[in-house]
Amino acid sequence: MRPLIALVFLLFINTLLIAQDVIDIAMYNQQLSFIDKGWDLIHQKAYHEASQIFEQAIELNDGNADAFVGAATAYMHLEKYDLATQRVDVALGMTRNQSDIYFLAGNIAFNSGNHDKALVAYTVAINNYESSEVKIDLPKCYFNRGNSYL
Repeated sequence: MRPLIALVFLLFINTLLIAQDVIDIAMYNQQLSFIDKGWDLIHQKAYHEASQIFEQAIELNDGNADAFVGAATAYMHLEKYDLATQRVDVALGMTRNQSDIYFLAGNIAFNSGNHDKALVAYTVAINNYESSEVKIDLPKCYFNRGNSYL
């Protein structure tokens, strides 16, 4: 009788673990939906709404750099540079050698008047160009870096 109870207990625990995986997948899919919607709103120049959607995505899973990049982009367009900097810094902490995120960090720093920080970010973006998964507009990055010297 005891082995049967143990077996039923193990099956019950296994069912709970599988259910948790399904919930996580559902949350992941919902987050991806929020991220897609957020980028659609960015392209429509609906930056306030986009920032809210990206923040919802972050609440679902604070381990996805794409949600932080989207939020940083929206905040930059809203000229909320402190929030944009906070969000892009989190994204940079989650990734390595992503020139697109460093390029964004440079744009945020430049627009907020921190040209020294922008210069560093643009330089890192240029240096990581070859190994980056997402390619940037390299001539524009050089141009922006040049403007950071002024």
